Amino acid sequence: AIAPQTRSTSTIVLKLTDPKILALSEEDHRAFLAKMTGLLAERCIAYDITNHGGAPPYLRLWGGPTLDSKDLENLLPWLDWAYEVSFRKS
Repeated sequence: AIAPQTRSTSTIVLKLTDPKILALSEEDHRAFLAKMTGLLAERCIAYDITNHGGAPPYLRLWGGPTLDSKDLENLLPWLDWAYEVSFRKS
């Protein structure tokens, strides 16, 4: 979140800032994220990490006390992979 007062203490929100993604319509942006998150779910890497429908099209990760920080570290290369594969399929 840009404004400190709207930041969550347990949710990590990732915005894709690649100009190619930012140039997409919101509908296409959401479809791209659906491809990414679908690939991750198919491989049992991550589930339900797309932001809620009423919120901007970002990725949303749990970062609360029940999460092992190593799990987030392990997820990062997979996010890169899913991004690259999804972009090739677009």
